Amino acid sequence: MTNDATKNKMVNSTRYGSIVQLYHKANGDITYYACYEDPRKRDKSGKPLRIRLKIGSKSEGITEHYVKAKRDEIITQLRLGEIPEPIKRKRQRELFTFKSLAELYFEERLTKNGDSIESVNIKKDTSILNNHLTGFFKYGIEDISTDKIEKLKLEKTQKLAPKTVNNILIVLSAILNFGVRTGKLAAVPYIKKLNGIDNARQRYFTKIEIKQILEHVKTNWV
Repeated sequence: MTNDATKNKMVNSTRYGSIVQLYHKANGDITYYACYEDPRKRDKSGKPLRIRLKIGSKSEGITEHYVKAKRDEIITQLRLGEIPEPIKRKRQRELFTFKSLAELYFEERLTKNGDSIESVNIKKDTSILNNHLTGFFKYGIEDISTDKIEKLKLEKTQKLAPKTVNNILIVLSAILNFGVRTGKLAAVPYIKKLNGIDNARQRYFTKIEIKQILEHVKTNWV
């Protein structure tokens, strides 16, 4: 709760410190700012200027997690010599739809896992996304609720094998957890898989994992 002493005052985030700042308005709303140094702009002494960029307000659905994520994006763009894209004054759920979050999720998997076996797994999961989760594409990530997931599960259960339904839920859960990990989503809604089903998905070891297993066996041979 905000007390009178913090109203109409700029304060640092208790979680992220001075890189995320909050301005508490008298009406109880909060405006969030991302703070960073821009090497393209210098003061008279030659030091990079500190920029305080307005991201949005709590009433618009903006959170500290989201501001931190946007700041990280800006810092990365500056490091690569790119011009940061302007912040659009929209609600968080409009900025990040489930479709855009899924695209970022698979982009990260492709970047971090380049071996052929993982590529097959990515292809399978992408197929699940495009064949069974397109109904969520129109939703903002904060709009995906347990009720919507239960409705999806009921619809799929009437047409598909239980194990297939669980695999759909696994992909959905992975995408939403990615949203939490990257600060674009506050929390993952409760997802209950079907009971009494072997949910283990066939998985192949990567080359690195195979090498680690062989090394372990070589040093622990009985």
